[in-house]
Amino acid sequence: MRTAVHRLRLIALRLRARGRLRTGRGVRIGRGARLAVTGGGSVALADGVVLGERARFDVDGGTVAIGPGTRIGDGFVVVCHERVTLGARVRAGDDVVLQDVARVFADPERPIREQGLVTAPVAVGDDAVLGARAVVERGVRVGDGAAVEAGARITADVAAGATAAGVSARVSPG
Repeated sequence: MRTAVHRLRLIALRLRARGRLRTGRGVRIGRGARLAVTGGGSVALADGVVLGERARFDVDGGTVAIGPGTRIGDGFVVVCHERVTLGARVRAGDDVVLQDVARVFADPERPIREQGLVTAPVAVGDDAVLGARAVVERGVRVGDGAAVEAGARITADVAAGATAAGVSARVSPG
């Protein structure tokens, strides 16, 4: 029964994505998962990926690739305009946010919505752990086996095996 439900959710996501979603075998989709892919963007979920309930992908012209065996918690959000990559066996807690885009707000005389966006790829290495409510900003690479503590805001690279914690996270060597 459970397998049939996951298949139905996967079929529904594929239909909404209009051919912009590729999936491997054994992909499981939680209730309420959403996929909005526009502007030629795409999403690839490798074998054994598990998406938690209410996971959301907002992809506008970018590419999202999630490696095999990765498990993503409830309320996970990806905002992608360029590229977001998660390696194999990544563990992402509930309400984690990955975003490769930010607004420009350099000119105080112009409305922010008119100033454009800046993008830079986000990459999370194999076997990394992202704690609940962690935020990974544009241009950041989280290395293989690194750990990002719950609630951390990551604005700079995290080396392989290191641990990052706090808002404007501090990194301790692994």
